[in-house]
Amino acid sequence: MAEDFTIQCTACKAEIAPIQPGEASLACPACGKVMAAYEAGMQEVRAYIRQSALVNAIGRYRRLTGADLKTAKDTVSEMWHNGDW
Repeated sequence: MAEDFTIQCTACKAEIAPIQPGEASLACPACGKVMAAYEAGMQEVRAYIRQSALVNAIGRYRRLTGADLKTAKDTVSEMWHNGDW
């Protein structure tokens, strides 16, 4: 499934494609920084929140962390209201 957003490298802020299922890490093509799957996944959660796609953000958070629905919903809601996106 192709995502319609990019995430930013945490080192150089270059735009990179989202991590693919099954990948353990993601390397930035611009600077070479390697992000762990969790770090890249949280960038995806934030990208969904910026797009107001909260259901997608909750689903991605659940897949990333294994959290139950209530925990994921509460976490994404807190991120949304605190501007952590």
